[in-house]
Amino acid sequence: MSKSYFKYLYQSKKILWNFLTLVFFAISFTPVLSDMEDGVLRLKTIVTVALSLSLILCFVLPAILFSVYQRRRSSDQYFALPLNRRTILVSTIGFAWFFVLMNWLGVTVLAHILMNAGFLQKWPLLILYMALAIGVLLLVNSLVFLVANNVFDGIIMTIAYFFIFFIVLFLEKSFTSSIIAGQGDWGVGWLGEVYLLFSPVMMIINDYLRVFMTMGSIYDFYPAWFTISLLVMYGLVALIGLRRYFICRSSENAELVSNDPMAYPLIIHVYLGGLMFALAFQYWKMERFLIVLSLLLLLLAYVIAMFVYRRKIALSRNNVIVFVLTMAIGFGFAFMGMHTKGFGLANQYQLKVGETLIYEINNDDYRTRNIHIRIPTHEFSKYQEVIDMMEKYRKEEINQYYQLNSDKKVYGYLRVRNDTKTDKFANLYRYAMHRTLNEKEIEILKKYPSIVEFEK
Repeated sequence: MSKSYFKYLYQSKKILWNFLTLVFFAISFTPVLSDMEDGVLRLKTIVTVALSLSLILCFVLPAILFSVYQRRRSSDQYFALPLNRRTILVSTIGFAWFFVLMNWLGVTVLAHILMNAGFLQKWPLLILYMALAIGVLLLVNSLVFLVANNVFDGIIMTIAYFFIFFIVLFLEKSFTSSIIAGQGDWGVGWLGEVYLLFSPVMMIINDYLRVFMTMGSIYDFYPAWFTISLLVMYGLVALIGLRRYFICRSSENAELVSNDPMAYPLIIHVYLGGLMFALAFQYWKMERFLIVLSLLLLLLAYVIAMFVYRRKIALSRNNVIVFVLTMAIGFGFAFMGMHTKGFGLANQYQLKVGETLIYEINNDDYRTRNIHIRIPTHEFSKYQEVIDMMEKYRKEEINQYYQLNSDKKVYGYLRVRNDTKTDKFANLYRYAMHRTLNEKEIEILKKYPSIVEFEK
């Protein structure tokens, strides 16, 4: 760390830093103008707004501070400074870290004083967590920005890498809603939150809400210690990457096409693969012309991405081969998923969760239009006959779901869920009913009026 360079970074853009600080404080304290009467709630809102602004600054500051190394004229000048590159890197990221953390800390301390609502839960730990989170984000975003050779591409890379988590989320939702019978929009355990692991920002937000704002839910699959450990890993990987993309950087690459493997070549094909697989997972639900249209639009997007990358309209033979291979692999994977019942995930569910197992039937049968079955988990043995019957029926509908060429009429829907202390709709599954309950099944249900309710 160089104190003189640290001071220079502030003095060279003093007006900008003062302006950002003013805006940071002004926006953070806007909740004071609200009608909220609860001082603690207002305090939490101010701290949360400040956290949001801190996360934004962690994206903006690397672009401001490292853009000079992506312009030919300034790149030579800065690399010619009488400081080694390691010192420049540490001083630059250290300045950004200090600036963001002090703004957030200043707002939160002032908010505690003004609101006079006591201290937030785990306040000292929150400060330590924010120090870690801001540091990791600055390292990661600095690396992503420096993967590119010019400012425009650096901004594109920052945005593109950030939204990778959205591609993973979209892919997971497409998979679970189409390939896994009964899932709908609900994830499968670890799979439902795997997108978090691809975004330090989303992990930080999730940890902040559940650990410090006590806003967790039953769907928080990954424990806080795991996501915090993963954040540290992100920071370490970013440190290693910055050695290549900053310390060993060639000033001659400034303003050139960003053809590094971690820049456009990777990001374009990550997006291509994600969108292609998501489309493939929906193929059996879509009309053929929609599939063809979607593929053509995806090909057009691929061509446009290549134009942004190379600055010229050109699609090489290798690009065509990659597109065709991605399509073949994506649709092949989806085909395998449909013929293996979602790779076995359609049958991976738990019954004895929480306090109550609930079956709900909504159908067109005039005899039993709606049926509600509520079975306490501690009395499973008492109502095993009902559970066995309903699970047999559920498996029938799962098997029917994977009959791709079936034109059977849908009579209604079966919903299965668990009622827990924290969530009334845990493990929610929804199946189309291709037959109504027969007389024998209805008679079995009528034997247990204490747990079965018929509505007409």
